[in-house]
Amino acid sequence: MAQVALAWVTNRPGVSSVLLGASRPEQVRENVASLDIVLSSSQQQRLDAAGALPPLNPYFIFDLPLTSIFGGTAVRRWGEATGRSYDHTGLVA
Repeated sequence: MAQVALAWVTNRPGVSSVLLGASRPEQVRENVASLDIVLSSSQQQRLDAAGALPPLNPYFIFDLPLTSIFGGTAVRRWGEATGRSYDHTGLVA
């Protein structure tokens, strides 16, 4: 299991090194053996999903359905009622 975890971590974007903690020589050998493991893209995706962190405040609110944010009231985005769309400045896009 540790070998799979090390193989996953070493192949993540932005990871340039991994610190290992081993108290016995066989642990060092097992950790080094993880460099030979090649994960398929589906395995990588499953591990990415399992290791994903939950969104932190306040950004999780963007993933909530609008009806739950506003107590069950249906809320439409700006411009949906008129058929117009607006950019971040408020101008018609």
